[in-house]
Amino acid sequence: GLELLAAVRDAGLPALALASAMEPALLDAAAAAARAQGLPLLGWIEKPINLARLRELLARLGQAWAVPRDAAAARAWTRAELAAALDTGQFVPFYQPKFDLDTRRPAGLEVLARWRHPELGVLAPDHFIDALESHDLLGRMTLALFDQALAGVLGRSRWRGTYDLALNLSVRSLDDAALPEQLVQIARGHAVDPHCITLELTETAVARQPERVQAAATHLRLHGFRMSIDDFGTGYASLAQLCALPFTELKIDRSFVACLGTTHKARPVLEAILDLGSRLQLHTVAEGIETEDDCLLLRALGCRTGQGYLYARPMDAATLEQWQAARC
Repeated sequence: GLELLAAVRDAGLPALALASAMEPALLDAAAAAARAQGLPLLGWIEKPINLARLRELLARLGQAWAVPRDAAAARAWTRAELAAALDTGQFVPFYQPKFDLDTRRPAGLEVLARWRHPELGVLAPDHFIDALESHDLLGRMTLALFDQALAGVLGRSRWRGTYDLALNLSVRSLDDAALPEQLVQIARGHAVDPHCITLELTETAVARQPERVQAAATHLRLHGFRMSIDDFGTGYASLAQLCALPFTELKIDRSFVACLGTTHKARPVLEAILDLGSRLQLHTVAEGIETEDDCLLLRALGCRTGQGYLYARPMDAATLEQWQAARC
C-alpha cells in the first residue's frame, strides 16, 4: 500500500515499479503519490504481469541508477566567478537534434547551455542558470551562446539551409529592452535569416509576465523570428494568452511523454494538447522521447517533430560535426 512507498523512500532504493490488478485510475493515483514522495518511478504494470512490459520497465533501471553530478549543485557562484567565465568563453552551446517523426531525419537543433568549468568539467544548466539570473548575467550569456551557435552551425555553408535553430530565452532576460534588437543584429551579422531561428519561452514565463512577453515576442516576430511556447502543460498560461501571443510552435513538456508508461491519463492529455496545437495552427514538438513506443504513439496522435535520447543526446559542436558526417 501507500505505507510501502514511504518505506521505499526511507530505504533510499533507486527505483520503483508498481504492479497491481486494481483499476487504472487507482494505479495513476499511486504513481502520483510515488512521484510526490520523490521516488524515481520506472512505471506501472497490470496484473497478471506481462513479460514484455516487465522487460521494458527493467530497461529503464539504468537511468534510475545514474548519479547526477552535484559537486557544483550546492555551490553559490559569485558574480565575479560568473563574469570571469563569460569573459573567458567557458559557457558554450551544446546541440540536441530534433527529428521528423515520420522520416526519422533531423529537422532542427536546439541550443542548450553548458559550462566548461576548468575544475568541475561540463556542467548542465541547473547548476548555473539561476545564479546567472540572480546576478543579471543571463542575458549576456544568452547573446554569447546565440552568437557562437550562429557562427558555429548556421554560419557554415554546409549547415546553412539544412537545420533550423532553437534557442531558449528567459523572461528575466527580457527585462533588458535592448535584447530583442541585439538578437536581430547578431543574426544580421552572420547573414542568417531569422526565419531559420525559433526562440523558446516557457509557459510559466508567459503566465507570469504576459505583457513583457507580448512586447518582446511581437518585436521578434516582426523581424522574422519564430516563437515557441516551451514546457507546455506545466505552467498556467490561459487559452486567451495562448491565442493573443504570436507563437508559431508549441513544445510538449517531457513529463507528459514520460508519463505515457506510468499513467493511463497521459494519452488523452497528449491528444488534447496536440489537437489544440493543430486547431491553433501551431507546429508541435514533443520533448523527452526515449523509447520507440513513445515515438510510434506520438506519430499516431499527430505529432510530427520530436527530440530525446532515442535519437540523440545533447552534443558539442565538434561531436555534432562527427554525428552529421556519419549520417551522410
